[in-house]
Amino acid sequence: FIVSVPHGYEIEALEIFTPELLVLILDLNIRMDIELINNHIYFFVEQKHFFGFSFEKHIKMLEQEYDIITKLMFILNSNLKHFNFEKIGTKTTFL
Repeated sequence: FIVSVPHGYEIEALEIFTPELLVLILDLNIRMDIELINNHIYFFVEQKHFFGFSFEKHIKMLEQEYDIITKLMFILNSNLKHFNFEKIGTKTTFL
């Protein structure tokens, strides 16, 4: 894993990206970037080429991605519910 956060948010990052969340990411073999920016969570999923797949296959693939994000959101929501972030800088620190 690579977690990058602005300087001063290192402890908060470790409270959000808990061992429970990291184990889930490993167990589900998740291949996406997760970014928390200005009180929003963004999931960047690897671009997949759907050429040659049926419509039903497209729907199934999207449903699988949605299910994974839903599982991640369940844990992230419980980890984030007590945070009130305030901007403290723009420099990035790598953990």
